[in-house]
Amino acid sequence: MVKIAMAGELKLKDVKLTQLVRQVGEEAFNQKSLSVHVSVPSEPQLKVEITRGQRGGYGWTISFAGQDMEKVLATIKEVDAKLREEFLEE
Repeated sequence: MVKIAMAGELKLKDVKLTQLVRQVGEEAFNQKSLSVHVSVPSEPQLKVEITRGQRGGYGWTISFAGQDMEKVLATIKEVDAKLREEFLEE
């Protein structure tokens, strides 16, 4: 087994040596050094920044990026509703 770090990930993934040989060919594998570059698309990250004002009120900024506009809007609306339940008094 060979351990390689995949771009965008903190964990190491186990890759079987035979899979690498098939992917890069035996000639490249027999060289003294081998570089394998893997690109992993990152998942959209949700970022919420909550601030508390001097008078005890709360406000927040929600950031979320993605390709599907409806999913982005639905996610932001859901997070905003939960924050309102938690931090705003009625």
